[in-house]
Amino acid sequence: ELPASPPLPYMLASAFALSCAYVLPSPLPAPPASRAAAVRMEAGVPVATPMMPGQKTWMPKAEDRAMAAKKWYVVDAEGLRLGRMSSEIAKLLLGKHKPEFTPGADVGDCVVVINAEKCIVTGNKAKDKLYRRHSGRP
Repeated sequence: ELPASPPLPYMLASAFALSCAYVLPSPLPAPPASRAAAVRMEAGVPVATPMMPGQKTWMPKAEDRAMAAKKWYVVDAEGLRLGRMSSEIAKLLLGKHKPEFTPGADVGDCVVVINAEKCIVTGNKAKDKLYRRHSGRP
């Protein structure tokens, strides 16, 4: 025969008591009155000072990102190859041609493309490929 199981309220109370033992820790014991001498490590290399202690990461100021600081470029796309032209325009828009370029800041210039319909695509891409754009949002 199987032994009789304890009543359900008793089982719940014991489970609660066990769970509280993990949630409510006991106070930490007091440190011993006499401590042994601290372990001494052998002498190593002293801590090196930083090479440039005052240097911080530079971020462009508000006047560097202002519209007044941006230059306007007009690109005539007539006779230019599409891919090569667009990569050069991307460098101008990002600001990679400037010494104050910072990836997280908008330091790029403004670009206007004229005669975009007259740019060159090589091979059969003009009649075979469908050029479209999408914002990337669903």
